[in-house]
Amino acid sequence: MSGNDEIEQDFDDGDMSGYASRFALARKTCGDMATLCEERMAKEAQKSQPDAEQITRLRSERAHYLQERDTLREDDDDAHQRIFDNYLPVLQDDEWSEEKITSSGRYELREKAKLACSKMWDVFYGQKFAELKKPYPDQAKIEHLKVEMSKCKQEEFRMLDASVAEQKALIAQYEPLIWAIHQQRAREASAQRTEPEATADAEEAEAMTP
Repeated sequence: MSGNDEIEQDFDDGDMSGYASRFALARKTCGDMATLCEERMAKEAQKSQPDAEQITRLRSERAHYLQERDTLREDDDDAHQRIFDNYLPVLQDDEWSEEKITSSGRYELREKAKLACSKMWDVFYGQKFAELKKPYPDQAKIEHLKVEMSKCKQEEFRMLDASVAEQKALIAQYEPLIWAIHQQRAREASAQRTEPEATADAEEAEAMTP
């Protein structure tokens, strides 16, 4: 399972509020980048005329990723997010590269693209439902969300015959949006959980004030 798949599993489990899983995923992502450098070094070394400068550069990059992994702090959420934003697309591109992908891999990529469309549809549906629950719903916003939902269904159908490049492009477009929305929801849920506790602490402190 790739780092991206593990993050998606966290979405499904509804557990995005803690640092521990993100910290572990960020460390694993750095390790995966180091492994990718090793693979590219080995591939270069097998050539009839290896590029020594390329190998040296990859060795330096590998050391950087390992150092980044080893010095990463569990509570540094900004660093975790930077690692996800910068490294996961690189790892995904490598995983779905034309030279590595098999017939089963093409099927998996197609299903991944369709799933991204489905998850994006769910996001727009949730936003529409939330708007409808308001005392005075914004009809223009609701109509806009309906259009976006329709586009998601059309894209999901189009992915059945889309090229590898088109499927990869759609995944790259939708997954960061899905990630950002789920992260925002997790933070809002966390704030709702902690707000009553903070209020109780403040009331207790006020009651103890002479």
